[in-house]
Amino acid sequence: MNSLPSHLLIRTLPSKEEGSVSGGGLCRVSRLLRWVGMLPGMVLWVVVVFIVLSATLILALTYGPMKAAANVRVIRSIAAVQYAAAVALAGARLAGIA
Repeated sequence: MNSLPSHLLIRTLPSKEEGSVSGGGLCRVSRLLRWVGMLPGMVLWVVVVFIVLSATLILALTYGPMKAAANVRVIRSIAAVQYAAAVALAGARLAGIA
């Protein structure tokens, strides 16, 4: 019948088949909730992209305006850790763990 858990189903006004004048509210809500159920996976990809962009910006700064800084190796290592975290998150998502 429905693949959503019962606590996620929201019953709105009855459909036309049940004697009401409103449209099938349950069907629309269940489709919306099914789409919302996909959001955690999509949000994870947005986080991965954000981490990669952040690390890229850090590397661009360390090879550009900040290359004469005393702690440039530390800053580059922070970017490397960010890349590793992005790879780990993407790998976990592709493996079905996250």
